[in-house]
Amino acid sequence: MNARIRNLFACALVLLLALSLGCGAGSDGPGAWPPGTVAVINGSPISMESVDADIAAILDIEPGFTEGHRRRMILTHCALPKAFGIAVAGEQRAQVLEAAKKWLENGSKGPPEAGPQDLGDPTDGNWLDIGLETWLVARELEPGQTSGIVEFSGRFAVIRMVRRNPQAKPDREVMKIVVQSFPYVSNPGGLIDRCVQGPLQIVDPAWESLIPAKYKYSTREAE
Repeated sequence: MNARIRNLFACALVLLLALSLGCGAGSDGPGAWPPGTVAVINGSPISMESVDADIAAILDIEPGFTEGHRRRMILTHCALPKAFGIAVAGEQRAQVLEAAKKWLENGSKGPPEAGPQDLGDPTDGNWLDIGLETWLVARELEPGQTSGIVEFSGRFAVIRMVRRNPQAKPDREVMKIVVQSFPYVSNPGGLIDRCVQGPLQIVDPAWESLIPAKYKYSTREAE
């Protein structure tokens, strides 16, 4: 009788271990993504840190916005399209980054196909004119100063500040900049619309209400 009980107990332990290993291997829960992940679009994670890095700057142009409003603004215009572009690009992203680094290291010399492209970025205007992603970088530059390589949605870029008026209110300040782009997807500017295709998974339930509705309901994975 004791031997039978021991055998049943041993079988139960083996079954429990197998179930726990199986569930962990296929889980899409929070533990399956890097710590701090709030959402995943097309398999590309978005972290709370990456969103919150820029929400303080939004107060300069929208001082009445709550933290939730600012997070939603960054998600819509920056985080979601950027993460979607990273997923779409695959290995092309790393190749373009290396090409951009070499181009700059060589003093902007090299074959034209490896150099920056003119994507028709607005180069003169306020934050609405040049775009939120570009403004978040440009706002830190002084006239004549050039940024390092920064990543926008679907591309890497280098920005040079030509002229600005820091005495103006941030939401009305007009800047003149030069943007050199190294795209790793076609039509990076269209990613805001394309990323609605998803699929989207909300990892942190606290961010459920912060995801813009058009992304949340159009791209939600079937449960």
